Amino acid sequence: MFTNWKPMNEVYTHLEYRKIIKSVLSSRKQIDKHFTLENMAKSARIQKSYLSKCLNEQANLNTDQLHLICNYLKLNNDEKEYLQLLLSYSRSSLFEYKKSVLKKI
Repeated sequence: MFTNWKPMNEVYTHLEYRKIIKSVLSSRKQIDKHFTLENMAKSARIQKSYLSKCLNEQANLNTDQLHLICNYLKLNNDEKEYLQLLLSYSRSSLFEYKKSVLKKI
């Protein structure tokens, strides 16, 4: 259904990966009711409750989980890379590293 899907503007409107995931999931759900938090958690191989905590900024995803979620949401390679950079930025506590990641964003 999403084989010719264009990059979604909503991906690039946030600097917080969690907001992007929630926004894209909401958009996908409007088109296809099979796009749910529960199915996304299954595709990321995590509990729905943990995914909910992540999306509510009480925990972080790891890079593998984010990769699986990006695949579930049918994001293209540029969008996936953008979210991975946002995750790296979010998880880092080193100013210099955050600065270098921000330049890539």
